[in-house]
Amino acid sequence: MVVANNLSFSICDVPEMKDMIKYARPGLQKVISRSSITQHVKELFHAEIADLKLEFSNIHARFALTLNEWNPTNGYRYVGITLHFFNDFFELKNYTIGFAVVNDDVGSAEALRNSLSEVLVDYDIQDRIISITAKNAGATHSLVGSSDIHYKHDSNIQCAGAAFTQSCEAILQYTFFREEQSGECVASVQEIDEKMQTLPDLPSSIKSLPRTIRNIVKEVHGGSTIEYVFARLVETRTLRENTTADPATLQMDNQTDWVSTYNLIDRFVYFRDEINGLLEQVRSYEKQERDALNLDVFEITDLQWDYLLTLRKILVVYYEATVELQASTKASIHLTIPYVSYILKDLKTLNSDMLQSTNPYLARGLSEAYGKLHDYYPIHSNDGQRNLHLYLATVLDPRLKLAFFKQKGFSAEVIEQVKGHFYDVYYRYKREYEEKKTSKNSNRKPPTNSFTAHVFDEEVSSNGSFFLDDEESSDDDFNEVTTYLSEKRVGRDRDVVEFYQIRRNTFPVIYQIAKDVLAIPSMTGSAESLFPQVKDIIAQNRRSPELARMLAFLRYRGRFSVPEETPESSDDDRQGNSDRSGDEEEVNGNMDEEVDEEMDEEESDEDMQ
Repeated sequence: MVVANNLSFSICDVPEMKDMIKYARPGLQKVISRSSITQHVKELFHAEIADLKLEFSNIHARFALTLNEWNPTNGYRYVGITLHFFNDFFELKNYTIGFAVVNDDVGSAEALRNSLSEVLVDYDIQDRIISITAKNAGATHSLVGSSDIHYKHDSNIQCAGAAFTQSCEAILQYTFFREEQSGECVASVQEIDEKMQTLPDLPSSIKSLPRTIRNIVKEVHGGSTIEYVFARLVETRTLRENTTADPATLQMDNQTDWVSTYNLIDRFVYFRDEINGLLEQVRSYEKQERDALNLDVFEITDLQWDYLLTLRKILVVYYEATVELQASTKASIHLTIPYVSYILKDLKTLNSDMLQSTNPYLARGLSEAYGKLHDYYPIHSNDGQRNLHLYLATVLDPRLKLAFFKQKGFSAEVIEQVKGHFYDVYYRYKREYEEKKTSKNSNRKPPTNSFTAHVFDEEVSSNGSFFLDDEESSDDDFNEVTTYLSEKRVGRDRDVVEFYQIRRNTFPVIYQIAKDVLAIPSMTGSAESLFPQVKDIIAQNRRSPELARMLAFLRYRGRFSVPEETPESSDDDRQGNSDRSGDEEEVNGNMDEEVDEEMDEEESDEDMQ
């Protein structure tokens, strides 16, 4: 009860609580205490770790990690760690293996490195990590973006979702769907305004449109007179289209989430005829009725509709890529570069000379979006080293292979780098494969990571374990890779995983490479789902961070249930607000007096070790 409801363990030592426990079950008050519960939590935690450690030791694969950082403003940062891999049946699995704790008073990147190392050592998988995917923020960015010797050959992946967000937000700022704009954007807009004297109506038309759209959506959902009118128009459309799907409706957006703004625009354009019909009726209202509505204009011009259609056409490319790459139940890493290539090409094509002369605001947004995305993925440069993991994953897609890079105009230097990397990785896996075949020890420890072997071992050279000597690089070693690359690409409808399952005996080494590499997530979506379930535990200011990470892990693993929200109990009620009375107030007050300093001492980091 104490743990499941996220109560302070010290409540068990309060005399009034002891009396209640004694009344409910005589004798139990002698057993239940803060220290006994703390010890029980530690035992559960280590038992759960041991179970997972045993399970991971029997998995013949390398592991990809996703990290997601959250700062609950208590002086620490928590990083959720999720493990991804394909099992022996080529089924994609993911496990939450813990929460790393970072003290803001310590160097963030180094503190995260140490904390992450401790978690991996607990499971004895520190030498089996193939990649780390993280967002471009905080300590995780410092870790993933590190040029440290531990992180070599681009074994760390910048979250594609973060890249798309940065790029997409540039477009939304320059199209005024964001009330807050960067200083660079404000300066650019002022510069454009000065050049738009020949088209004085365009700036006001574009700048006011987002507000107009949001006002219409608010009125439609706000219980005003036009809500009924719009509902009837939608009903008429539904009957006309004879659809059995749930009726669609307008959606309001969250200005910190570009996907919600895309949905706002997408739904608004979808209901173009209904909105025009609605505004036509509103224009027939008496002035007093119109003034009662929170609408600044009562007509959307064809020019504005065309502008919205263009904007939707741009955003839908990001949206489709996001939906595909954030999949957590199937491989998606191999599609990252193709989608990035497609988006960059689309941005460049749409940003025509005509657009730059007729709508320089949108044109500038497209230019900024292109630059931001290309900074993440410099696919048009001659340096392929930065995204080797992503390039290798693309080559491992039998529908794409190296031909994709040639068709999309990648430089010859990049193509050669990708091809060479494929062979280098193959050498290492080939050697491990042969050793495994000849080994008589069936309980052999799984091979170390071919990309980030000895991730935390400072003695390892940055490339010594990846490149073989000349005498080891015979033409015979190239057989699988050469055969694979020379074969005709399969059709676009062919499933990648199915391909490798069928061709496992033909390409046994490449099969293992694909099994490891294709498990790498493009985005951190799975990690982002962690904190809503455990944030109440982590946010407890009086709880030591080490105990908090144990409780959060056990909660997420299902060891403790999440307390249900009831109409009679709010967040304030659970935190001991003034609605409590009588004995409950007295118990809560006594507890606060007794444990303020005591908890910091007895639930310290040393106590958890």
